[in-house]
Amino acid sequence: MNVVARLCGGVGNQLFQFAMARRLAMAHRAELQFDDGALKRDAKRKFQLAAFAFPARVPVCTLPDKPANTAWWWPKALAMDELREKHFHFDPDAAAAKPHRSVRVAGYWQSEKYFQDIESQIRDDLQITLPLNAPNSELLEEINRCNAVSVHFRRGDYVTEPHTAANHGSLPLDYYHRAVELLARQQTSLQLFVFTDDPTWAKNNFRPDLPCVFVDINPPDCPAADLRLMSSCRHHVIANSTFSWWGAWLNPRADKMVLAPRRWFNKGSGSTVDLIPPSWRIID
Repeated sequence: MNVVARLCGGVGNQLFQFAMARRLAMAHRAELQFDDGALKRDAKRKFQLAAFAFPARVPVCTLPDKPANTAWWWPKALAMDELREKHFHFDPDAAAAKPHRSVRVAGYWQSEKYFQDIESQIRDDLQITLPLNAPNSELLEEINRCNAVSVHFRRGDYVTEPHTAANHGSLPLDYYHRAVELLARQQTSLQLFVFTDDPTWAKNNFRPDLPCVFVDINPPDCPAADLRLMSSCRHHVIANSTFSWWGAWLNPRADKMVLAPRRWFNKGSGSTVDLIPPSWRIID
């Protein structure tokens, strides 16, 4: 029996999809595979899991999606069931699914509740194996020497693409200032490390009263390099983005402070009640 994770979106989405499918495969002693069909049909996205220890070894196949305006449904032809996400918040029925034959797992699965019982395994699986070049090695040493805080600004399609901007939208600067001020009241000698897909905007607009490094040493097509740096920070101010969610979650420190926005969407795209781990602090 195979458990096939349908991958779509950027690296943050792909990591959630991996984690859900990994747990299901482990629970039923099934082989894990990735379906990259949706990624191949999306000119803006590509497979991003080759930089992580276990996902890099998972076989990849390409499966079709349901053609438009037809009753034909691909699992019937492929002798495969499909476990499809019913809603955005945690679905205990999906987590407890007991497939009787190969199944494709299709959805976003954005809650640690789907894989919390194998957390240590997921952390081992997601060790970043990307070679560490000189600029990243030097910055990693700097991060490890100080009380580092990762601050993530997600802009890009959140600003430039009308549909994505309407659905998510970039967070206001006020959220970041309030989050940093809260951290500064509880921590000493903070140094900020800003991660963003729009460094020019960030440098021109984010001017905190704390030492600040704008991280711009990695190309956009190498997100795992930034994730490694981000997860090495002691504390985190995340955006409404799965990228910085994983940057904070992959930090194994028990005493980390993670500040997250309450507003994940601009409009009612689903309940986010299960998205933010209970130990993280939500900022209105």
